[in-house]
Amino acid sequence: MSNWKRYDRREMLNLLSMLGAMGAVSLLLGGCAPVTLCSGVRKVTGEVLINGQRITSKQLTATGRLKVPNDASLSTGPDGSAVFVVGKDAFLLHKNSRVVLTPAASTKPNEISGFQLSFGAILSVFARGKRMLRTPTAVIAIRGTGAYLESDSEKT
Repeated sequence: MSNWKRYDRREMLNLLSMLGAMGAVSLLLGGCAPVTLCSGVRKVTGEVLINGQRITSKQLTATGRLKVPNDASLSTGPDGSAVFVVGKDAFLLHKNSRVVLTPAASTKPNEISGFQLSFGAILSVFARGKRMLRTPTAVIAIRGTGAYLESDSEKT
């Protein structure tokens, strides 16, 4: 097989996996289009903490949606997961995870410039713009795309 055919196959697989990740996040968000209607916590299961305060699915049904500050710290327990949106960026935080959002330098209150994943796993889809993703063992700079990160103290 020539190098050209391998390159095409690899690129096609990358494209298909990216589209699959974006489709999964879109499905989780329930297809909402206007950013102002989507922002906040969309779904929680199990133990989820935002800035140290426990969030339950009952809170979401009672209030409709819970806003996530652009400098929030989110963590999940062994049975927890959370789907949330900050500005135009969407996230799925998996069980046993901790992430701290980094506010954007702009004056817009609901934009982030990236995050620090201390441990666990997160699926993210970002709007256009530069983002800095940090883990204990890596620093990643991206521009408007999707990313899946899994991290612990020894590897990312």
